[in-house]
Amino acid sequence: MLDKSEPILYWILLLVHLIPIFLYIPFPTLDGPAHLYNANLINWMLHEKGTNATAFFHFNSFPEPNWSGHLLMMFFLQFFSPEITSVLVLLLIILISAIGYRKLIQFLDPQTLWMSWLFFPFIYNFTFCLGFFNFSIAVALIPWILLWWIKNRNELTAQFVARKWSELIFPHYLKRKGGIFTLLIFMMALYFSHLVIFLITGLFLGLITLNDRRINTWKEVLPQLLILAITALPGLVMSAMFVLMNSSTAFHGQEISYLPMKELMDYLLKARMLVVYTYETESSVSQIFLWMLIPLTVVGVKKRIAHQYQRPFLLAMIIALLMVFIIPDSLSSGGILSVRIVQLFFMMWCIWLATLKLPLWTRPLAAFIAVSISCWFIIHHSATRKSLADEGKLYLETGRKMKTGSVILPLNYSTNWLSSNQPAFMGSSNRLVILDNYEASQTHFPLMWNANRNPELHLGNFAANKQPYINILNSEKTTGIRIDYIVTRFLPDHPEDSNTVNVIHQLKELYSPVFFNNQSDLVIYQRKN
Repeated sequence: MLDKSEPILYWILLLVHLIPIFLYIPFPTLDGPAHLYNANLINWMLHEKGTNATAFFHFNSFPEPNWSGHLLMMFFLQFFSPEITSVLVLLLIILISAIGYRKLIQFLDPQTLWMSWLFFPFIYNFTFCLGFFNFSIAVALIPWILLWWIKNRNELTAQFVARKWSELIFPHYLKRKGGIFTLLIFMMALYFSHLVIFLITGLFLGLITLNDRRINTWKEVLPQLLILAITALPGLVMSAMFVLMNSSTAFHGQEISYLPMKELMDYLLKARMLVVYTYETESSVSQIFLWMLIPLTVVGVKKRIAHQYQRPFLLAMIIALLMVFIIPDSLSSGGILSVRIVQLFFMMWCIWLATLKLPLWTRPLAAFIAVSISCWFIIHHSATRKSLADEGKLYLETGRKMKTGSVILPLNYSTNWLSSNQPAFMGSSNRLVILDNYEASQTHFPLMWNANRNPELHLGNFAANKQPYINILNSEKTTGIRIDYIVTRFLPDHPEDSNTVNVIHQLKELYSPVFFNNQSDLVIYQRKN
């Protein structure tokens, strides 16, 4: 009876998990506001020339593996407001991920659909809530690519051996979607989402192929490996170029950094990818997820039966575990990698469990434990999310008050680290240049600062200091462009530090307050004529 109601329960719970996206608009993430702002900035630069946007920014000439989320937001921003765009992007990530992993589990064993519930805690994981949208898109694509390869690789081999090039490259899409062109699109989508996931997924596809060595002959296996190599080649070439371009800083500088072994072990033992805001409180719940998986694994191994894909997913799980200790936490201007690989390891673990013969009663039990953990996190995070969503709305409305094309300097004195990128929302609701733009200061995003236009070089340390120092006149002299507005939040009335005293002095000399929001302690200052 319970098994018959499983599909209905699953879809109800998936809908429940979508509630926060609609309840907290814009849904709060750390980097999400910056991504949304830069997507709007790109649209502005593509549609208008000779604006302040093109005066401050230029496109990164290298095809960086960090474009997919921006492209998605750019598309939606053509038709919808930034609020609706953020909802649509996050909904797509969640639905593509959840449905993809369920379909993969269903293919591996239709009797283990309860195991697809183990992915509920991953929906609002750490990287998702930090706004790592490109990575989240890559992870969401993994099950679809694995499933597609499993279903179509033998047909591709037959077409390759028979040299049916037209069918191999461009199949009749109304009847089937097994062409090599489809796989090429998948691989390119992965590369432009996240380089590490692109490489790891290619390795997983190879493991699935080699797993058939005892069933098929090398004559059948080698063409599949060749097809994989061909479709992955553009991404591999760009990956090699990426490594070479970043080698001078990443391999001879100070950008490679590993977390201590003790911290990595803590990440594994406490299922760190589920913890978002308060480590001590949330890790006491997240580690329940690990202690649920361990007995399932013991029972499953003890009662295991032969399964065609048991070995490749076990190897994928082991490889992901090894990579937790091999891949640096920071590399080539990309950071917080370790927790992402920990997340991948746990996901591969959950998929592998679906290939084991677990006792029937353990499956719904594990499913309900997983969904209970997930619901606890949703409830626990509700107050924080509401506060941050209200802050996001404030900045969106503030941006709409500005004159289009203006240059904005945000000074956010909030001590909440989750608020650091919130001012970027101003630039997503209007065509504005927000001088606090961490993406343009990196090397792995679509936009970069023009020469001598990076405010960190001439304006001050306003973006990385709780008591920022700024020099408005020096910045305007260097760039030749004046700063039209300054937006402050939580600016102290009676500061004791010299930096804040200097900021207040410049505000009085050069700007006039034109808008107050006492409830949120936000003030808009406009440049005097």
